[in-house]
Amino acid sequence: MATPLKIEILVDDKGTVHIRKFASETEKATEKASAGFRKAGRSIDDMSRKFVSAFISVAAAYKALDLALATVKASSALEEVSSKFNTVFAGMEAQAESWARTLVGSYAMSERESKQYLSSIQDLLVPMGMAADQAGAVSFEVTKLAADLGSFNNVPTAKVMDDIQSALVGNYETMKKYGTVLNESTVQQEALRMGLAATKDEITASDKAAAAYQLILKSSAAAVGDMARTMDGHANRMKQYSASMEGLSATIGEILMPWMDRLIVKATEV
Repeated sequence: MATPLKIEILVDDKGTVHIRKFASETEKATEKASAGFRKAGRSIDDMSRKFVSAFISVAAAYKALDLALATVKASSALEEVSSKFNTVFAGMEAQAESWARTLVGSYAMSERESKQYLSSIQDLLVPMGMAADQAGAVSFEVTKLAADLGSFNNVPTAKVMDDIQSALVGNYETMKKYGTVLNESTVQQEALRMGLAATKDEITASDKAAAAYQLILKSSAAAVGDMARTMDGHANRMKQYSASMEGLSATIGEILMPWMDRLIVKATEV
């Protein structure tokens, strides 16, 4: 819409025509409004900057809270695993702790992983009828073998542990991917060869588990010690890094846990 103008025409005594423009009230109002918008624009910019700053602060606070929760979660996981570990290795805690430290120091495991793997095999073998001390020794050897097989085949140790546990209870197919072929007949023959039973009818579940482990160990000769041989490789360095970060998170989480507990209590009271 055009802005209306007032025009004044003046003629001097020499006959020269002079034209003078005057801004209408609308023009003045428009200019005033424009000035207001310019000022408002600056205000909006200021508000935008403050909003962005506040948003970044809130986002950083949430990120910090997420990190804190992650460390507390790691600490809680270690606490739960340690509770089971102490229960299944009752009476032989010192030896079990020594095994766990070896796994952490030489097999790229976090404390949580080492205790979880050891206690899972121990809790599998003892109910089968194997003596606790014998089961403990087998648990340690199985966990080391799992780390070596994982390193040799570029498979996570946790996956190898699951597969070996399945084989120890009779699901022998899980070990084919590692080059170990087991079946009921070969396991029974190995149990008899080891002198675990006099006849096939006398072979127990724990005897089968011990025989299966020996067969797995024999067929994995090339993999044994691979973790130590390739510790400087990228894959194992990443395992070490992950284990170290988990340990650090658990340590920080243990410190933060009392504070987080109070925070949660206050949040539930709101």
